[in-house]
Amino acid sequence: MELIESGHLYDTEGTNGEYYKENSGTWRNSFEEPTVKFYNFREPQKELLNLFKIHQFAVYRNNPSRFSLNETVPCGEKDELIKRHRRENNLLFEILFYNEGLWGAGRFVFGVSKAFESGIKIRNCFLCRYHAINENRLTLDDDKPVFCKAYKQLQTNPRCHSTQAINCKAFSPDKKAYEYYLSYFDDYEVIFY
Repeated sequence: MELIESGHLYDTEGTNGEYYKENSGTWRNSFEEPTVKFYNFREPQKELLNLFKIHQFAVYRNNPSRFSLNETVPCGEKDELIKRHRRENNLLFEILFYNEGLWGAGRFVFGVSKAFESGIKIRNCFLCRYHAINENRLTLDDDKPVFCKAYKQLQTNPRCHSTQAINCKAFSPDKKAYEYYLSYFDDYEVIFY
């Protein structure tokens, strides 16, 4: 029981006839009975990978201002996901996030910023120098995440959805406006199709 609680468990297979017993610090011949032997764990990495999910952000090929956050797959299915997307040829750009504790709005803003920084011509308010985050959550506009600083010039509602940049005359992308969002995540993979 002490060996189990200590966490020093080793399998003897694949060690060229020897294994190391950490408690004594000496090498022992593998023909001796090992203290612990593992059974039925031929692909433990794949089993572990399937416990974690990959979250996706994608930019569509036919409309770079259309995005997807819909796909979530087990990590072990990542290669099949990429192959399927290459075969379907719908996507221009994709980010796969490996962090379980992600929130959708953060993935979206990071994805838009990373795609634009990577050279994809996207029109989205989060990239614009005139955007600010809508902090007034007590209004009926609380589902509109952007506050437009150019609303007087445009004669529009100050609060809007970020996709309104598609038709906005004042849209002016600026790295200073979106570089903060690029620091949201560090465990991701970018794929160009």
